[in-house]
Amino acid sequence: MDLTNRELLQSSSRKRKRVGERTEVSKNSSSLSETEIVATKKDVSPVEFLRLLIPSAEDPPQSGASLFPFSGQAPSMEELKNYDMESVTAIRAMDVAHLRHLLTNEGKSFHACNRNGESLLHLACRRSNVDTVNFLVHEANVATSAVDDLGRTILHDAVWKSFADVELLKALLPTISPRLLLQKDQRGHTAFDYARRQHWTVWIEFLESQKDFIVRRLSMEGETGTIVG
Repeated sequence: MDLTNRELLQSSSRKRKRVGERTEVSKNSSSLSETEIVATKKDVSPVEFLRLLIPSAEDPPQSGASLFPFSGQAPSMEELKNYDMESVTAIRAMDVAHLRHLLTNEGKSFHACNRNGESLLHLACRRSNVDTVNFLVHEANVATSAVDDLGRTILHDAVWKSFADVELLKALLPTISPRLLLQKDQRGHTAFDYARRQHWTVWIEFLESQKDFIVRRLSMEGETGTIVG
């Protein structure tokens, strides 16, 4: 009988060999910093991988509950006003030059969202343009912790695509709290629950390459009590 992903990852006291590869999880491990995983990656989902890496964030208080201040709140009138057609059109066109003109010459604020709570950064992540995302985060200083009225973060839009947008995640990861990786929407799904199965290997390889950074960032948050993003 085939093992489920959970059973595969929790087989901490034994080694299993599959087609020349194996999964090994050290006994009583609490994170990947204490765990060696050599896995048949197609059989391990990114969510399971992250739950080993960030065990403290596996079960947020409730689906869609915000882990972050200033997120998940009803949009203010100013935020609704700032979500205008000119900004939306420029983001859809990936016209960073025009966005920069609006910011520097007209004092435009990009702290904006529509009535569904979707921020301009949500939109930029859906459009998959790293330059636009970098502009909004690093120049316009928009919050990366925005959550829409369905509990979806910017990572839900970044991952829920027809391709594995690794470059976008690479740009976003230093700007967010690692706990956002396991933040659930109102349906109880994390961003990587929406990743296509054929992309699992790509995502796990990316997350594995970033695990030291993620663990270090979590440690810093624990020491300071401050959540980044």
